[in-house]
Amino acid sequence: MNIDNVELEEHEAFALVVLAKCMIHADGVVSKDEMLDLMSLGEVLGTERLMRSLEASASVYRDMNAVAQIAARVDRYDARVLIFVLLEELAKGDGDEAGVEMRFLKDLQNFWELGYADR
Repeated sequence: MNIDNVELEEHEAFALVVLAKCMIHADGVVSKDEMLDLMSLGEVLGTERLMRSLEASASVYRDMNAVAQIAARVDRYDARVLIFVLLEELAKGDGDEAGVEMRFLKDLQNFWELGYADR
């Protein structure tokens, strides 16, 4: 599967931003590097699309029921894999590869039934 050519639909882009915000806030500490990494999603989504998603996600990312519902709406496998890979790269950015962010990713991998690798 080649995810290089996967275009995220609007609800998938929103899910990416919500999941990214949820993940980087999971450990209770948001570093400057994590904020820069979050903003780097503009390279994937486009700056305007990222800003719209950031605004819309302001009150959502802390509600785990809402986050689960948003994640469940991403039904295309290729989109799930792309989002997961992008989130994984964000999680690696702060060097806490065994911490809460990686547990978040493992939970997401199970939720989305992504069995492409043992992580």
